[in-house]
Amino acid sequence: MSVDTKLDKIVETLGQQAITLERLTVTVEDHVRRTNILEADVAPIKKHVWMVNGALKFIGLLGILAAIAEGLAAWLKH
Repeated sequence: MSVDTKLDKIVETLGQQAITLERLTVTVEDHVRRTNILEADVAPIKKHVWMVNGALKFIGLLGILAAIAEGLAAWLKH
């Protein structure tokens, strides 16, 4: 093999790598775009989960307070 043939193969390989890199760049850009859309869609869900967790904690606190009040009432009857 001559030096020119080897150089031609190297140039061809570099050209193929450039094409592959360009395709991957487009794929990553599309992935970032879709990720941003999905993150925007998830924001209301996170808010809802936060509100439900707060409500459940409040209900749990009310249950604890009711149990304490009932225990005190039973203790005061004796």
